[in-house]
Amino acid sequence: MKINSLILILLLFVKTGFSQNNTTLLWEISGKGLKNPSYVFGTMHSKDSRAHCFGDSVYAKLRQCKVSCGEINIDEVDQLAMASKMLMPKVSLSDLLSKDSAALISKILKEELGPMGALALSKAKPLFAYSALIEMKSRSDLPTTVDQRLLDSAKKWGKEVFGLETIDEAFQAMDAIPLAEQARMLYSAIESMDSTITQLDSLITLYSNQDLDGMNQYYLDNKDIMGASFDSELLVKRNNYMVERLEKRIATSSVFCAVGALHLPGKTGLLEQFKRKGYSIRPIVSHCKN
Repeated sequence: MKINSLILILLLFVKTGFSQNNTTLLWEISGKGLKNPSYVFGTMHSKDSRAHCFGDSVYAKLRQCKVSCGEINIDEVDQLAMASKMLMPKVSLSDLLSKDSAALISKILKEELGPMGALALSKAKPLFAYSALIEMKSRSDLPTTVDQRLLDSAKKWGKEVFGLETIDEAFQAMDAIPLAEQARMLYSAIESMDSTITQLDSLITLYSNQDLDGMNQYYLDNKDIMGASFDSELLVKRNNYMVERLEKRIATSSVFCAVGALHLPGKTGLLEQFKRKGYSIRPIVSHCKN
């Protein structure tokens, strides 16, 4: 179902305007007076080992740069404040869905997460319940996600670390999807879980093949379900301020920037925006290395 396809796109947290001549997730930004090149790398929020096969050049460029950044610097986030942002304001799933639909979700959550986990997620925004359920059902044979793995490496090597957006900005993008629509997406995923997992597997294959065009086409094929405001908040608006903030940092330091893969391609993507600003954008072909 397209609803399930769209929500899987969030894991890449997104073919026009920038032609990808190489299959790669790693790109060099240079020129325009920069003393040293910087790099952008497309991540996927997954613990599946297939998604971690991102190439031997990635670590080499991360070591080479003085500074590392991601979408959010989780070390600066107030965990209690973040948890509160995940909760629904004075509503529950039973207020958003039919009695039977809410009961089915509750039953599945209890089976997969236990009574306490199900109770906690019944109060959370449905997107987060969906994410927890997908993590339980999907292959997770590594202890960390791709983005967390790179952040941990940067800290281990003594890099300065910063985030391109605040936790408030990230949640604003998620909140562009109305709660009722989130609940419908959660129910649809549970109703057709086998299909959802199959689609996730296909998406991980695209990512492990470093196929930016394929991932971007997957997004384009499914984004219209949520309308223009969803695309504007989730992708376009975030791309714009990521470029603005990253450009300030690369002017003074070499930066390794790891953000969701779908922030790279497209007319408003980071690659095309930096190219329009006059920078040289070069693909770095990187061979698989777990």
